[in-house]
Amino acid sequence: LPISLLSPSFPPAAFRHLSALGMVDTSRPLKLEDFQRWNRISHTKKIQAKYGELVKEARSKRVLVSDVMKSRNFDSWAAFADSCEQFPLSCGLMDLSELGSGFVLYFYFLRFMLLVMLLFSVLQLPMLAVYTIEDKLDLWSYPEEWKHLVRGDDRLPKGPVAVSWLARLSPGSLGPSGGNPIIVPICYIIGFWLLAVLIVYQYVLTKQIEEEADLETTHPNDFAILVEGLPGSAKEENVIKEFFRKHAVEGRDDVEVVKVVIGWDIGEFDAKQKELSKLREQLRTSRSAEAGTVLVDQAKVQERVQALEKGMNLDGAGDGQLKSSGIAIVVFRKQADQVKCLERWDGFAQRWLNRKPGPGGPFGTCFGGAELPKFEVGGRPTHMLQVRRAPNPTDINWRDVQRTRAEYVWRKLLTVVAIIVLLVISYFLVYLLSRKSREGEKLDPEMSIKYMTSLTLRSLLPATAITVINVLLMVAARWFGERECHLTKTDEAASITYTMMISMVLNAAVVLWQLSPGPGDWYKVNGLAHDMYAMIAMNFIFPPLMFMMD
Repeated sequence: LPISLLSPSFPPAAFRHLSALGMVDTSRPLKLEDFQRWNRISHTKKIQAKYGELVKEARSKRVLVSDVMKSRNFDSWAAFADSCEQFPLSCGLMDLSELGSGFVLYFYFLRFMLLVMLLFSVLQLPMLAVYTIEDKLDLWSYPEEWKHLVRGDDRLPKGPVAVSWLARLSPGSLGPSGGNPIIVPICYIIGFWLLAVLIVYQYVLTKQIEEEADLETTHPNDFAILVEGLPGSAKEENVIKEFFRKHAVEGRDDVEVVKVVIGWDIGEFDAKQKELSKLREQLRTSRSAEAGTVLVDQAKVQERVQALEKGMNLDGAGDGQLKSSGIAIVVFRKQADQVKCLERWDGFAQRWLNRKPGPGGPFGTCFGGAELPKFEVGGRPTHMLQVRRAPNPTDINWRDVQRTRAEYVWRKLLTVVAIIVLLVISYFLVYLLSRKSREGEKLDPEMSIKYMTSLTLRSLLPATAITVINVLLMVAARWFGERECHLTKTDEAASITYTMMISMVLNAAVVLWQLSPGPGDWYKVNGLAHDMYAMIAMNFIFPPLMFMMD
């Protein structure tokens, strides 16, 4: 099938109508024009509207869409896609909904980040003006005069220290006693609450945009539900189909179910597949090339091969010996049936109490409704089911369907341990390159160019270490995240993103702050402010450069 047809923008009928069309015409030798056209159709194209016209024409003529395409001289799907208009840079964001809601949400998120950065930049201007006017940074050079203001810090230097000029545009300019201008804390309070309000607003907006984008397109999961909690013996499609025909929608026993896709125990399948491959290899090499002697009992091996093949054959409606994972996808004929099914089965009370929500407040919502039907085993209702909207087919990690809770926890623990190890390495590297290397360092009263160059280079060392560890954290988060147990690829990507975000914040901010816990280490040369500027500069240049070169 054409790869482009895997996009959720196309209705299920597209797979049937265009099955005869390929990406290129393979009945002739490939030409340079075929590759050039492939490059063009790889860009984002406005396909849905034009494809809808073909569907209408095909329905009116009672023919396949592929026949309509051929009548318009489109010898392949690539030829049709190449004729479609590319999305212009000035298009509305909702126009991208046919590519999937993720595209729309991504650009809305970029807008949100630009707005936040702009607002906080404007909010910083009054504070920067105050820092410039106050200009009391030099007071930090004499710890003996302000050490009575610091409690519990016995590491303050005895003599004068050199103050970093990089700290001039920071709260350090207000001096050890702080500043009188109330505008600084007011701006910070406004910034805190403004960010909180914007995050809530963006969350609500994201949900709304996702719903609107979903309404604009047809997805495979608009007709399907994901069912969890089925028994391992639920291996017959007809049994599951019959259950949801009767119980999917309340008050109806004629709901049309098109297909049931059962998630099999992949662990058991892998074990049998490996054994089957090994036995087939034994049959292939069962006779010695030199003497022609039989090395294994071919009859017994062949019998075992046939038994495994019969056990793994799932076409016989339950004849196979594989166990069900307890998860299945049920596809309805009508989208309205899927919506009504989710209204009945999906929710807090349904998931945890196996009841429909009832009237009468929170207690009635949880316990006032009727009990939902249970899946029957041997004629007895035994298994409570959990139902929710199904992910799109390409979003499911079928190999993680049968993973146990212990496996999930164990693999997640491996990710956490790997991240902690890298953070500990980062801590000691920064300690050795910053604090330990500067012990016994003598201040140059004249602050010569040579001395300042040495200090600058030394401050870049811990920043470089943090940048390298950040890259390793990203690699580790992705490598271990891909080996965690997640039902969908969306959950897997979200887990990797959260792990990267938390670990990089800890590495970039907490490590340096922990090594400079007191005010005596904040504003001096090669202190916290100095190291933070160096780290920001390194992370601003090198990581993006590495990704550009990748």
